[in-house]
Amino acid sequence: MTPTWVLQCDGTAAPNPGRLGIGAVVVDDVGRRVEISRELPRRGDNNEAEVEAVIAALVVARDGGARAVCVRSDSDVVVRELRGLTSTTVPKLAPLFTSAKQLLAAFDEVQIVLVTRLHNRDADALARTALGLVVKVPRHLRPKHRRR
Repeated sequence: MTPTWVLQCDGTAAPNPGRLGIGAVVVDDVGRRVEISRELPRRGDNNEAEVEAVIAALVVARDGGARAVCVRSDSDVVVRELRGLTSTTVPKLAPLFTSAKQLLAAFDEVQIVLVTRLHNRDADALARTALGLVVKVPRHLRPKHRRR
């Protein structure tokens, strides 16, 4: 079995459409972690940002010598497209998905996993931080305020 690198990916647009921020956490086969947090030099929508985050993470994994990857995203659009379950008809997304699929073809083993936002917190925080946005804290992790 080939050691698998885990790629947590997320993107955001503020407003939507607007400035694009991407975030990703790439964990290699021995547990080393690379974080990506970047504002893109163009404007677009959240789906574009989501795909751009996957592309950035795949480049890091490829350049690091990964042979097997598990891409984790909370974007149903991205996951369905990269699994081959749908084919986009959105002109601005088509070249991004083509790039992502070309990068995926470089790996021996690929898993594409849909995760909840809760399980994608680190990548979400990196994407939001890239745009200077407040990082969302899940409700169950927020401090409880007592009434006096």
